[in-house]
Amino acid sequence: MIIADVNEPPFIKKQFPTEPLTNDFYIISEDRILVVERKTVTDFWNSLQSNRFNVQVCSTDIIILERTHIPPFISAQRIYDCINTVSTYIPVLFTNNMRHTVETIKNIEKKLINNEYGVLRKPVVINLNTDDRLKILLNLVDVSYSRANLLLDNYDTLMDMFLDIDNWSNIKGIGSATIKKNKRLLFDKKEIK
Repeated sequence: MIIADVNEPPFIKKQFPTEPLTNDFYIISEDRILVVERKTVTDFWNSLQSNRFNVQVCSTDIIILERTHIPPFISAQRIYDCINTVSTYIPVLFTNNMRHTVETIKNIEKKLINNEYGVLRKPVVINLNTDDRLKILLNLVDVSYSRANLLLDNYDTLMDMFLDIDNWSNIKGIGSATIKKNKRLLFDKKEIK
């Protein structure tokens, strides 16, 4: 499952469900959440200059940098030096444009589901508040606000919740049909149509 931040451009928002997130994308698999930050060259430079980048990358697993033109006010060499430094502790993937970024995000999800990614870096605990967790749950199939709250009452983390999906039937109001649909959504390795 891929969730994009609501502040992403319209083209990206047409491709994925959106929620207000602290980073650009959450890619959720059976046993892992990958956090992806998307940047254009200009945004990358501006976030470095404003120290916003330091906050964004503390919970980021992968950075996608869209190759756009480098504005004349930015030194190309300084950009490359910064990318080189960042890539020593976070993988940086380059894409040509937004369409290529969407394809890359989908490929990352497929590889994550197929367990083709090892440990990218030391795992970071993502502290989602209740509202963030509730918004993620409301993107599941047949999960209403009341069902989402029941799930939140029974599990400490989203990961525990997703890994224990077979036992959701022990929660009053959640039946086998809901479990089956969400298992398919979260864990089916085939493309969902």
